[in-house]
Amino acid sequence: MMLGYKKWGAVLGAVALLAVMVPAKAEAQFVRYSPIFWSIEGSAGYAIPTGTLSDVADGGVKVGIGGAYFLNPRLALRADGSVNLLKAKDSTSGPEVDVWHISGGLEYHITDPVGNFAAIVDVGAGVDLFDTDRFSINDFPTTGSTTSTTFEDTRFAVNGGVKLGYNFARHSRTGTPMVQIWVGARAHVAFMDEDDLGYRALATLYSTSTSSTLVRIPVEGGLRINIP
Repeated sequence: MMLGYKKWGAVLGAVALLAVMVPAKAEAQFVRYSPIFWSIEGSAGYAIPTGTLSDVADGGVKVGIGGAYFLNPRLALRADGSVNLLKAKDSTSGPEVDVWHISGGLEYHITDPVGNFAAIVDVGAGVDLFDTDRFSINDFPTTGSTTSTTFEDTRFAVNGGVKLGYNFARHSRTGTPMVQIWVGARAHVAFMDEDDLGYRALATLYSTSTSSTLVRIPVEGGLRINIP
């Protein structure tokens, strides 16, 4: 399945949108209040489908990018995007399920962001874009008929997660950590339209039922760059 450059453009655009949500230069008062203005990060890991999603797809690679703008020393605006390449449940007849994710939200630093160790929680809301190759199913939507279709749908989604990290490579003048390595896990919940033809066809292909939500849990690690 081709990865779809338009979708990658949407992911990159969502993260870049953070740059126009806040002023290019902070006031001097903010400089004294928070030692970090921006953070950017890249991540990779493994997305684990749960519940109904695990009935129609197996786990797969997840890659993502993100950015944050600090409102105060512990609270930041956040935007991120990712793609989850879920493997086909049945490699002989079922399609792979790609899930493109774009969201914005907040992150809170439980520990001091300029300390050695990091503990971060984040919450967000956005959209999940589901995409599969074309697949065929017999006796759907009526007995005796054969349908060739795809599961392509854009749904509202929420997410939340936690990260644990280590800060190093400190800025020579301010002592602010410039780099962070981290590991973490997140829960993504997409709210589905159970009447969507492609979704119903995929569920029927695996002899399971549709659900009002599809949930996946990426377990991942990443590298974060702080900009003081």
